[in-house]
Amino acid sequence: MPAMHARHLLLALILLVYLLLATLYAVNVPAWQAPDEPAHFNYIHELATTGQIPVLRAGDYDEAYNRALTSQRFPPELSIAPLRYEAHQPPLYYLLGAAIFRVSGGELLPLRLLSVALGALFIVVIYAMVRLIFPGRAELALGAAAFTAFLPMHVAQAASVNNDALAELLLAAILLLAIRYLRLALLGPRPPSRWDALAIGLLLGLALVTKVSAYVAIPVALAAPLIAWHESRRSPIHHSPINHSSFTNSPISHFPTHPSSFILHHFALLLLPALLLAFPWYLRNVRLYGNLDILARTWHDAVVVGQLTTGELLAQAGLAGVLERFFAWSHDSFWGVFGWMGVWMDARIYTAALAFGAAAVAGGMWQVTGGHRSGVSAQQPASRLMPHVSRFTSHVSRFQTWSLALLALSALGTLGIYLLYNLQFVQPQGRYLFPALPVISLAAAAGWWSVARWPEAARWAGIALLAAAGLAALWGVTHEGINRWSLLILGGGGALLLAWSLARPRLVGAAQGWATRLVYALPFAAMAGLSLLALRVFILPQLR
Repeated sequence: MPAMHARHLLLALILLVYLLLATLYAVNVPAWQAPDEPAHFNYIHELATTGQIPVLRAGDYDEAYNRALTSQRFPPELSIAPLRYEAHQPPLYYLLGAAIFRVSGGELLPLRLLSVALGALFIVVIYAMVRLIFPGRAELALGAAAFTAFLPMHVAQAASVNNDALAELLLAAILLLAIRYLRLALLGPRPPSRWDALAIGLLLGLALVTKVSAYVAIPVALAAPLIAWHESRRSPIHHSPINHSSFTNSPISHFPTHPSSFILHHFALLLLPALLLAFPWYLRNVRLYGNLDILARTWHDAVVVGQLTTGELLAQAGLAGVLERFFAWSHDSFWGVFGWMGVWMDARIYTAALAFGAAAVAGGMWQVTGGHRSGVSAQQPASRLMPHVSRFTSHVSRFQTWSLALLALSALGTLGIYLLYNLQFVQPQGRYLFPALPVISLAAAAGWWSVARWPEAARWAGIALLAAAGLAALWGVTHEGINRWSLLILGGGGALLLAWSLARPRLVGAAQGWATRLVYALPFAAMAGLSLLALRVFILPQLR
């Protein structure tokens, strides 16, 4: 089977499994048992029935009533109508939801399935993005897509009514187009056109009227032409007859003449459509809420009172208690704490997830620190004989570096929003990090591929897990007692990775390739199984 067909079949399989899992969640999770789902639904209901965008008013958030609803699992005698605290949100997602609401007669399931569909597009965009950056590394694109598709908490969120799915999709699409813009600027076959800049600007405008978390797209969109302008000041890229099938079959193009005016033109094409789309929303908010509160955040914070603040927790538990809760809850809820942060999985599952994450980080660190330099010596003679090959390789490398920098910029923006929010309120919910899934999933795939592919990386990862087991034992001795399951999972995982580092070099031919692919695929397959297990074993028994 040709490699391209195999990649497409595997991507189709990932999407099919995701759609099955997310649909099971959408159908079976009881109504309103997803964070903020009633408030999002009420926004759509009001928009669909009155034709008016809701206004956030004092009294739209009642902490005591919210706790009564969630603690009693939303009994039918308690109405969800008072939950209107999402009325400050930008309207784009809710306009889509209102159309579905009218067609379906106000049923909850079709609105959940809208989020499922947006989540599927998000997976496809992540796959396309990784393929664009690393065209010869299909395993990374498939691994990143699988990580996003099968992450249990993301499956649960993608099967509920919320505006996160659209915000994540638009942010990922802007990243994809920004990376494509850089590819055209550095590698050709033509310079980025005004239409390339305009497309980013239009998507940016849609993101601005979707959710504040998508605002991290602003620096990403503006960085793309700045990087292109910076690269235009380097030595020019000459046309080359090289046929590098992984990137382009066309000659590499010059950057346009007069790059400064070119970039200013593209800045205008980026910003003007975005501002034109967002300005009416900003003007409305200023008129309603005053004080130049264009995002309605100040008014929202004044209305949403009664939540536990970080200052209050700090006074109760001290800095160590705040940090312990922040890191533990962030990690566990990233993988899956369901309902309204009340349905936890077995603690051993979170330990196994931690072990996988630690192994992937170790593999990534081994790769970044130069552990894998295969092929360098083989390329050097060719580069000396054909300097244009060296120039081409240099521009490919710079394109990948800048692309990863854009991804990092986006992830840092998401992390910054998360940290600032938690400085104000106690909200260590890992789902707030999902806009950074393009980066997180690529990092997980790349790190784990290093572990599966290179014995030295597997050895690093094994040692890291054994060291973690030792730290867990030391913590247990000095605190509440040794957790034997933690020692077994971390130590056993480390021993298995050390065994793999010894076994892989002894495999030959096709057996080595198949074994490597199997080891690489195992965690992602386990994540898919965990998503189903979480629904059947933890979520439904507790929420029903």
